[in-house]
Amino acid sequence: MYKNCPQTGDEELLSMQQRALWFIDNYTPGDSKYNISMAFRIHGSFQIDAFRYAVNRLVSKNAILRNTFVNVNGEPRLVINEHLPPVLEVFDATNLSQEALEDAVQNFHSIPFQLEKASCLRFGIYVVSAEEYVLHMCVHHIVSDFTSMGLMWDQLEHYYLAELGEDDDSWLPPAEDFKDYAVKEQEYYQSEAAEESKAYWSECLKQPPAVLQWDSFWRKGPNDKSSILFSIGEETTKKIKRLASKIGGSVFTVMLAAWSAYIARETKAADIVMGVPVSMRHSVHQHIIGCLFNTLPIRLSVGQTFHHFLLAAKEQLLSALDNRNFCLSQIVEHLAVERYDDRNPLFQAAVNMLGQVGQSRWVALEMADDSVQASWARRTISPFRVCQQEGLLDIELLFLDAGSYLRCEFKADKHFFSHLGLRIFAERFKQAIEMLIADPDEEINTLLAPKSEDYNLPSGPLNSGVLPEVSNQTLVSLFDQRVTQQAASVAIRYSADTLTYLDLQRWSLEVAVQLIQNGVVPGDRVGIALLPSLEAVVAMLGIMRAGAGYVPLDPRLPQNRLAQIVEQSEMKLIVVNADVDPDNECKAKLMTIAATESSLASGPVDHGTFDHATFNHCTPASIAYSVFTSGSTGIPKGIDVEHSSVVSCFKAMDEYLSPASGEVWTWFHAASFDLSVWEIWGALCSGGVLVIVPDDIRNQPDKLLDLIAAEQVTIITQTPSSLKSLLSEFQARPRSYAIKHWVICGEALLSATIRPYLNTRWTLWNMYGPAEATIYTTVEKVTEELTDYNVIPIGKPLNFATVYLLNPAGQTPPIGEIGEIYIGGRGVARGYVGLEQLTNQCFIADPYIHHGRIYKTGDLAYWDGERIHFCGRVDDQVKVSGYRIEIAEIEDCLNRHHAIADAAVIIESHEGLDRLVAIFVPVSKDSLPDESAIRDHLRAYLPTYMLPGRIMLADELPRNAHNKIDRRTLNGLIKAGQLTDISSLRLAPVLPADSIFAEISRIWCEVLGRATVGLDDAFFNIGGTSLALTQIHAQLVQLPGCDTLALSDLFRFPTIRKLANYFLSPLQPITPVDVADKSTQTRRQKTLNARKALKEKQTHLLKGEQDV
Repeated sequence: MYKNCPQTGDEELLSMQQRALWFIDNYTPGDSKYNISMAFRIHGSFQIDAFRYAVNRLVSKNAILRNTFVNVNGEPRLVINEHLPPVLEVFDATNLSQEALEDAVQNFHSIPFQLEKASCLRFGIYVVSAEEYVLHMCVHHIVSDFTSMGLMWDQLEHYYLAELGEDDDSWLPPAEDFKDYAVKEQEYYQSEAAEESKAYWSECLKQPPAVLQWDSFWRKGPNDKSSILFSIGEETTKKIKRLASKIGGSVFTVMLAAWSAYIARETKAADIVMGVPVSMRHSVHQHIIGCLFNTLPIRLSVGQTFHHFLLAAKEQLLSALDNRNFCLSQIVEHLAVERYDDRNPLFQAAVNMLGQVGQSRWVALEMADDSVQASWARRTISPFRVCQQEGLLDIELLFLDAGSYLRCEFKADKHFFSHLGLRIFAERFKQAIEMLIADPDEEINTLLAPKSEDYNLPSGPLNSGVLPEVSNQTLVSLFDQRVTQQAASVAIRYSADTLTYLDLQRWSLEVAVQLIQNGVVPGDRVGIALLPSLEAVVAMLGIMRAGAGYVPLDPRLPQNRLAQIVEQSEMKLIVVNADVDPDNECKAKLMTIAATESSLASGPVDHGTFDHATFNHCTPASIAYSVFTSGSTGIPKGIDVEHSSVVSCFKAMDEYLSPASGEVWTWFHAASFDLSVWEIWGALCSGGVLVIVPDDIRNQPDKLLDLIAAEQVTIITQTPSSLKSLLSEFQARPRSYAIKHWVICGEALLSATIRPYLNTRWTLWNMYGPAEATIYTTVEKVTEELTDYNVIPIGKPLNFATVYLLNPAGQTPPIGEIGEIYIGGRGVARGYVGLEQLTNQCFIADPYIHHGRIYKTGDLAYWDGERIHFCGRVDDQVKVSGYRIEIAEIEDCLNRHHAIADAAVIIESHEGLDRLVAIFVPVSKDSLPDESAIRDHLRAYLPTYMLPGRIMLADELPRNAHNKIDRRTLNGLIKAGQLTDISSLRLAPVLPADSIFAEISRIWCEVLGRATVGLDDAFFNIGGTSLALTQIHAQLVQLPGCDTLALSDLFRFPTIRKLANYFLSPLQPITPVDVADKSTQTRRQKTLNARKALKEKQTHLLKGEQDV
């Protein structure tokens, strides 16, 4: 099938760009990122057989389209095949919707090419109707570029018409072909001009800037598409052209400068390198089919006026063009730039001008809508969009001059940009262009400084409505109103026991009298050491009726913890039941609660038995309750919340839930969790029935759901973790539910968690709110559309709260940028009990409301113009290897894996470097997911720098009293070796103890902190980083005979097997078969020959069978 390539002496037949593309294809086999396509609709009759003839003629006339690329000892060699027809497939699209047709074309484009044994060109014909077809050409970049595809369509047009008898069959080939171009390129690298260009690039790019860092906001939302089309309007385009003329430059110069300035602004970079693709088609090469382009790295510094920046961009561009012949791959190799995993080491953003619409019909169809038409083979054609080359860089701007406006496209890496993120990015970019060209003599940093008004986000709270008046009611007064309306209605059910509203009122009055008799006065804090029960609710109401605030004390807590809370709150009295041992260590008086005949007397309702108003000593400003949470210092923090705050919260919730009298609620959460305040008093202050969930069924999903169904519960409150634990039982056995509202709060709500619960029979509410701001602050109704987000937004502020997003400078960030949540309004708590300094740090003056106070939450979020999106904690946002990372985002991704029940991520220090460690609990211990499956899942959603270095297995994750992950305990478990490294569950390869394979494996395991490494595990796929690779290189070169190993070799040989075989490969000159002879050595041959002398030194490392 093959024939020898023509003899060309010493010249290399592959161009430098082709070599680079070949190495990329070998490093990432099965990748289709370097497939390029051009497709269009053709309207009218079309002869498929004639087109097949035209394709065969095209391939026979252009040798480059018959090229395959073989691997000879690690070096690419070109094979010119005598006959290598491309694939041409015909598809019946008559019954396909437009969306299905687009998917079919996209899938055809995404099929990887096999460079070694198959054609690098293929065609698809989609028959939509007898008068409409879609023609699709797909080719690997190694044999073509965008211009070449246009040239191929031109030739196909000629051959097609000739076959139909509508044109003659003569075609004048170009004066030179691609082989001639490659030969001239090789001659260039032997010239003085190449040395001068190498010196230019060395000087220009010495100490290149760090890689770009993007806010995680740009990844939020669905990431199904990684490109977006937009346009720059007529007026702005006129101004761009006017400014270009003024500086003696071009439209491209202005766009290069504006794009660079904007990228610098969004990544907070002052020094930036921008990739600029340029054509290598000199006059004699205009009609050659092949890969004739280079990408120039243009370096710019942003700290100046835009006018000076334009001039600098123009000068740098002209200088770079003078040195364009030096290939980018050679620049990278010469500079030995440190690589950052799978990202381009020199630049991560690029700008590419495709031309002007008048240049050719193919340019005219690019990025055009269906109204744009052209002619091909005397038929009308219109554009058909194929998404391609997305993810080659973090982001690339492509544009063309459409005359009165600029057509633009963003192509991005989905690890950094979602489709929603790109849309917002495009809008901001257009605003940035307008600001820059409107006042080019102003400093760039001033022009593009974050100005909230530019993004329709005024300084101040997100909700600008007037706050409601401070409530003049209390929880007690609201409850007593219900007694007057429905005294005989059931208020509480606990198993077989019930209390009516009147029963509960009478009993609470008894308790209030007893408390006062025991010395309780308004303003005191009284403990309740009771499990959820009728008595617990009675005690709470009695304490508040006496003017005190109740403090929940879980009797199961350690005695020293209880003692801390009692001391911190200056508690004098604790309400207990008759079963409590009177010997307590809390140094507080105990009061036993028990039912009396008078409090639970049966018979007609008699409002005159007690004057309840006499015993209602609380006011709106009284403390209703104090809940204690864990403090970072180890000292519990008590939060005092007033009656008016709780009442305001309930009234704000009425706008959404409108709970009616008779609704059935559950008390599920611990009394020390402020969600219980909503569950208990939300029910009793609205005339509902409170069903107390018995302690023994809280963690039994089947019995809990049975209870919810049997009691016909209508309003239920759950955390996302609880919802997730209920899911399998919820799906396994249908029940007759009466649920109207699910209220979800306490953690970030993943779409994967909530999606199975979506149902038209009930409403799902995602709530957010810290205890310091009274239960709930924001609300979002969960819909099917919102599940496109990985994490459900937390919505909009309730009307009793004001919510601010502020950056570290105390300014309101633009829409889409992350800030810290600050909460003001009627729900702000008094502060922390007995912790004045901490209170002053966290509860500060409201900068916009006189005498107002706001709470600094430590929570991160962004506003998208409609709703708030939670992004984790300030203290969960860490830096690893210089990258800002939100741990919550990695945890969210882990939790979306079908085999993972729960997951957490922590930071571990190892060998002086921080690395991410993921810990997960499997859904089933009998079918554990393997490490590669988990890592593949993570790689599909996260950038490389966010991938965990280690993955650990746990039976369960330690959680605190509020069901939140205890990271400190997790760290301790890892240090104590009590968790299982998932890599230890796989069989380790059996290797001779003193072989080079064993030595490499030992070093990898040591640096990566792993139990085992498979021979074919790619380094960056198992948690490796560039810094770790540097450490491995430092150890490898200490091995006998390995001192010449280059760091770049580790990128070329990313597995233990490949690296070991590299050391063991035959050390003799290469004599390729069926390819052109070489009388001079390639770079690879020189390297191999230089390593010959090392063979003897490696003998003691290379004992035993080495064919692994």
